[in-house]
Amino acid sequence: MRNLNLNLRFALLLLGTASSALAADFSDDGIYYNFTGTNTVEVTSTINGHGSYTGPVTIPSSVTYNGKTYSVTAIGDEAFGGCTSLTSVNIPNSVTEIRLQAFDGCTSLTSVNIPNSVTYIGHGAFCGCTSLTGATIPNSVTYIGNCSFAECVNLTSVNIPNSVTYIGQEAFLRCTGLTEITVNSGNSVYDSRNYCNAIIETASNTLIAGCQNTVIPNSVTAIGNFAFADWASLTSITIPNSVTYIGNCSFVRCSGLTGVNIPNSVTTIDEMAFYDCIGLTSVNIGNSVTSIGYNAFTYCTSLTSVTSLAVTPPQTADSFYSDPSIYDKATLYVPRESVGAYRTAYEWKKFKTIVGIDADPLPGDANGDGEVNIADITRVIDAIIDNEYSEALDVNGDGEINIADINKIIQAILNA
Repeated sequence: MRNLNLNLRFALLLLGTASSALAADFSDDGIYYNFTGTNTVEVTSTINGHGSYTGPVTIPSSVTYNGKTYSVTAIGDEAFGGCTSLTSVNIPNSVTEIRLQAFDGCTSLTSVNIPNSVTYIGHGAFCGCTSLTGATIPNSVTYIGNCSFAECVNLTSVNIPNSVTYIGQEAFLRCTGLTEITVNSGNSVYDSRNYCNAIIETASNTLIAGCQNTVIPNSVTAIGNFAFADWASLTSITIPNSVTYIGNCSFVRCSGLTGVNIPNSVTTIDEMAFYDCIGLTSVNIGNSVTSIGYNAFTYCTSLTSVTSLAVTPPQTADSFYSDPSIYDKATLYVPRESVGAYRTAYEWKKFKTIVGIDADPLPGDANGDGEVNIADITRVIDAIIDNEYSEALDVNGDGEINIADINKIIQAILNA
């Protein structure tokens, strides 16, 4: 399990059979084509296969072959895949689809215009375009596939237009230069509420893609699969007390994280959620967690402190397994009355040192993240605006959510 299968190109090939072959149907002016219909063609790889297109390429809207004119409607599977000397591409308005791995591994590609005719950007379409600095997604695109812009390390911002109704997993995986990500306010499926620098699936309140500047809004109820995967530059994250589910590989290999607080609202931490977060030294797990998935904290080799506030030990499945093991060097802190239960529970009993603590929440910790900080003030302000009441937010204990609760939190911060 140490070498998690993240060979993106191999994984993408499993999604479908590439239509490109070692021989195209015909060529015109240095560009190769396959027939796709009576009057349509798609751009395909060269006769010699991958890596043969170089420099700037301008694709025509139509081509003539044997006296008949064909409209160019698609960039075919792997058409420019591996063309490491390709520098720019001009795509005509006749093209509606950019298909599977069309520009995969085009490491010298610095610019590409996606015209307002394109509706479909396939899986891995621009994966590994490490020189690409910008990508304008037009308001015609409805589908953005898995890993479509993965490993575009010089991409700094991506705006999702109103038209997009599907965004695949890991669409922006390892885009380490990405500091801004927004969704147009008119999109009916996704949003970037509260200027959060993330993509949220509106109906489910699930954050599906974040970046190093993401602030998770209090209305988010789930962190989606791979949402922050491979963000080595992510050094801290506040998970609000609205989140109940942390998805598969959601923070996998976030090596810059040193501590994480799972709020009391979370019930499930799924498989490999924090896998290989090698900088993680402490984990605080809230009192509502009932299940921690397989390898959720495996290879978090710097862990020295694990706190689980659940009175009943959460179900685990080799959630902390690693080599070398953390069980000897990390101290497990649990509710005082539950020490015996943890000492007999599967996996938890492997921790050499288990210490009982008082599990009462910190005074002023309205956010439920195990700390008293500015996030708690923000949470109370939101509650005042939304006329929301809960016992956890009533820091002052007067039966109301008001300015007195904010003053109480400020005092707790000052006294810390």
